[in-house]
Amino acid sequence: MVAPRRHYFDNATGMLELERQYAYRSVFYILNGTGGRFGARGGPEISGELVRSIPGGWEVGMHYNYDTFGDSARFLEQKAEIEGFGAGPVTSGRAHYLRFDPLQSFRLLQSSGIRFDESVGYAEYAGYRCGIAGVFKPLDPATGTVHDVLELPMTFMDRTIEPGGFEAMVKHIRRVGGTLSILYHPGTFHNTEEPELVGGYHAALRYCHGIGAESLLPREVLRVVDGMAPA
Repeated sequence: MVAPRRHYFDNATGMLELERQYAYRSVFYILNGTGGRFGARGGPEISGELVRSIPGGWEVGMHYNYDTFGDSARFLEQKAEIEGFGAGPVTSGRAHYLRFDPLQSFRLLQSSGIRFDESVGYAEYAGYRCGIAGVFKPLDPATGTVHDVLELPMTFMDRTIEPGGFEAMVKHIRRVGGTLSILYHPGTFHNTEEPELVGGYHAALRYCHGIGAESLLPREVLRVVDGMAPA
């Protein structure tokens, strides 16, 4: 809040440059809209500047603000602001604090143009919350049909990446096939107040690169899945 460039913007661009070194890319989920507790910590100026600095080979998604939960109008306002920064159509996202309603949220996402979501996951544990190591289309129990939204359960948050455990899960997925998701906040990428997390993202990327793991953006996963759909 006091020095966003030092503690947010510079970390975000540092992560981007680190990914570039390993020929990896990522999606930047932008938290904007209402500020304050559980909302965006910075104003639209810094978010807009960041979006405009992200190269075209990466992707910009939506970090659903806490107060858009279940509110279609506010959700669309937040989404429109990110697109207005120059991000283009936003089709991917995840919820702030992983707030999620398994019966209602997918309907809101689908009706709002979100086709790829990473809200289902653990904030304090590493693992597949839905018991599947990959993307899936959730069932709508009201209609018996599937939503046109791909869900990729978040596997690792920055604070859950532990030496040994991370490598073991990656080795297992490499053998049986699957996808894992890594979420790293700019605020924990290089924070001198949390030295135990400094270097964690680099170590994860280095290990994944060493075993030949491929990085896919949400839009690329969508193209693969859409291409598998029956005519």
